[in-house]
Amino acid sequence: MAAVTARLGLISSFTASSFARQGRPAPNFNKNQKRAIWSVRCSAGSQTVAETSRAKTDSSAWKTFVEQVSGEWDGYGADFTFTGEALELPSSVVPDAFREWGVEIHDWQTMCPTLALEEPQDISYRVIRFLPTVGCEADAATPYITEQRDFSFTKTFAFHPNGSYSAVWKGKGIQRNSSEIGRTSKIVVRDMDIQDQWEVEHCLVREGGSDKNRARILQQFRIDEGVPKLRNITVYLEKWDGPFRNGESLGGCSTSGSGFATTAPLETGTLTGAWQVESFTATVGESPSEPLTFEGSSQAQRSLEGEVVALPKGLWSSVRTSNDDNSYLIGAGWLVTPDESIVSEVEYLASGDFKSSRIRFEQRR
Repeated sequence: MAAVTARLGLISSFTASSFARQGRPAPNFNKNQKRAIWSVRCSAGSQTVAETSRAKTDSSAWKTFVEQVSGEWDGYGADFTFTGEALELPSSVVPDAFREWGVEIHDWQTMCPTLALEEPQDISYRVIRFLPTVGCEADAATPYITEQRDFSFTKTFAFHPNGSYSAVWKGKGIQRNSSEIGRTSKIVVRDMDIQDQWEVEHCLVREGGSDKNRARILQQFRIDEGVPKLRNITVYLEKWDGPFRNGESLGGCSTSGSGFATTAPLETGTLTGAWQVESFTATVGESPSEPLTFEGSSQAQRSLEGEVVALPKGLWSSVRTSNDDNSYLIGAGWLVTPDESIVSEVEYLASGDFKSSRIRFEQRR
């Protein structure tokens, strides 16, 4: 595996958060909290004054990230229970022909136009799920539901220049009928006032080869008696389909890949053993302008701990508690080949405060 020499960047909030329930506190997703891009800029109110030479140097990492993440990403998406069972599409969207044939549909054809900006530093994307069709009906690709996400509303956001990232989204997505005629029948609006629900998104980019491919794993959580409980998992497998066009070229027969929801899940035993690891970590320090550090390469022995949910296509979701300080480690990974994996992990203290975000590139020893 080629050595990864770039740094990781992070957006995070630094005010104390609280799970307003009994027992352990949960993250407080308050839009008014201060936010900062680590090693790129400080909080919005002091961006110009607090910018350091190290921050300016790391702006090159953001520029590379912008180039890698922006564009049209198309593929397929599927929803899973917290145990990894694929959920069927609503019967109201499935053509009668499939029911007559006894065929169950678990995958959405999707498109994700993504745009990141160098200045002001920002990123947003729009996920479009299309109505399933019988056969190849390229001209009949009809959007069913659309969700717009702006990363200025994230609790934390960590990025790697290759296009990988992790983000924590507060609240819950609510489906509503769209008021925009001819665009889509439904939209998803995120209710950020729902304090006991939140979502962690991991975007893992597979490097090498002629194509750009990525997997996005989104974990939905709810606070139950003061403890975060995994409720559902959403997975997208996507291929880069060209520069950003804001979704003007609707999907159809040209959509990359195929449905995956009911294919064989990962054999979790394949994750154990010795790995050579290159790790990139961002942690909260005394100053919001503290730079990120490359932890370097190390050898690690992996054993399965905590709640590991096996997903199709070599993907997995994990939630575990640290024995050191009872912090929560929320992770996702992709075994891209039998000997190569990518792992993203976000860590929160038992108090609900953000502790760290990391991305690891692993090669089996």
